[in-house]
Amino acid sequence: SRGFSRKSQTFLPKVFFRKMSSSGAKDKPELQFPFLQDEETVATLQDCKTLFILRGLPGSGKSTLARSIVDRYRDGTKMVSADSYKITPGARGAFSEEYKRLDEDLAAYCRRDVRILVLDDTNHERERLEQLFELADQYQYQVVLVEPKTAWRLDCAQLKEKNQWQLSADDLKKLKPGLEKDFLPLYFGWFLTKKSSEALRKTGQTFLEELGNHKAFKKELRHFVSGDEPREKIELLTYFGKRPPGVLHCTTKFCDYGKAAGAEEYAQQDATPISYLLTWDPQPPGVALWEKIELLTYFGKRPPGVLHCTTKFCDYGKAAGAEEYAQQDVVKKSYGKAFMLTISALFVTPKTTGARVELSEQELALWPSDVDKLSPSDNLPRGSRAHITLGCAGDVEAVQTGIDLLEIVRQEKGGSRGEEVGELSRGKLYSLGSGRWMLSLAKKMEVRAIFTGYYGKGKAVPIRSGRKGGSLQSCTII
Repeated sequence: SRGFSRKSQTFLPKVFFRKMSSSGAKDKPELQFPFLQDEETVATLQDCKTLFILRGLPGSGKSTLARSIVDRYRDGTKMVSADSYKITPGARGAFSEEYKRLDEDLAAYCRRDVRILVLDDTNHERERLEQLFELADQYQYQVVLVEPKTAWRLDCAQLKEKNQWQLSADDLKKLKPGLEKDFLPLYFGWFLTKKSSEALRKTGQTFLEELGNHKAFKKELRHFVSGDEPREKIELLTYFGKRPPGVLHCTTKFCDYGKAAGAEEYAQQDATPISYLLTWDPQPPGVALWEKIELLTYFGKRPPGVLHCTTKFCDYGKAAGAEEYAQQDVVKKSYGKAFMLTISALFVTPKTTGARVELSEQELALWPSDVDKLSPSDNLPRGSRAHITLGCAGDVEAVQTGIDLLEIVRQEKGGSRGEEVGELSRGKLYSLGSGRWMLSLAKKMEVRAIFTGYYGKGKAVPIRSGRKGGSLQSCTII
């Protein structure tokens, strides 16, 4: 097996270890993980870029677990083990050069888009984990933290006998505090596979293009155009963005329908004013010159990492209810497992664009009970907030997408589903007022996803440009 020590390979062929590992995995309680046992999850992970980060004390069973992952996924899998770099578990300072080589090799695998990466180390320090999360963000890998389930994983007396480094019980106790408590993510959620992400992005892109060209949307452009946001560069064609109503003309006399001083006298003169001969196109005063807005550039940033549907915002354990959520049995058993999410609609507001997710009973079991409300008095159906953020405008935060969807659901519950204004390629288009639009999909989309956590810093990703303006960003979403 890849990852076995040279000593092991000397005595027995690789195929023996593979058969031994795979055949015994189903019977061993310490190997009961969805990504090892569930065939649907194994198939789904083949279409993801996943970094498995193993954590645990020396002798707790990390290496056995790491080899089991490698054996389960075979080709397209690489294991990076601290043991291979002769790194002794403990403080990283004494092995700075060794860790530098390890990180260089890990980054090289990331650049090659290796599908499954397995990192075998104690990973007991927050600072070290944050470095790894940043790397995962940089190369768009989803992270799955894995700790052994062996009965002795925190028993320093037993670990003293089992670890290959001959560490004493006191040495092990020094490492233990960083591993006794679960490391909570910024948020838990379902993270889409590469294929599903591409399909949803393409569908979202088509929606924005068709919506931007729709005549009903063009009449409501005022909700998407603001002249007060700061700009690094002033576009004069848009800065001087309104004109008098009607066609271009040269005014001779302002009459105010006869109310202006001298209007009657002027009109009674024999010479007919040239302005009377011009065709007047009756439009509201101050009509905007905007004929179209590029929604693909308007929504100029997206959340970090892969496309996802957030379940619980944890703020690394600081958010209310985070610890309780993470300790739920259903959360622990579902961590690292595959799900099939259903997309029923796409929506656009002046602030965000997203996909509406319909949750199954199995998925609702992972859904917090306190997130589907904008005010304490709200009584919206459970799962109302479930969504996938596709993009945000200007300096809008991704959390706004869920708020926008809840406002739409609240309006629907009040009896107003909006006005049907036409048909797009994927379904019916509804105008909900205040610059909000909903595309009800004629055929619902199904997307594959893995339930895990996002552990990075949560900084929004500009798609191409660094401009922070609103409607005039020169960057492209999805």
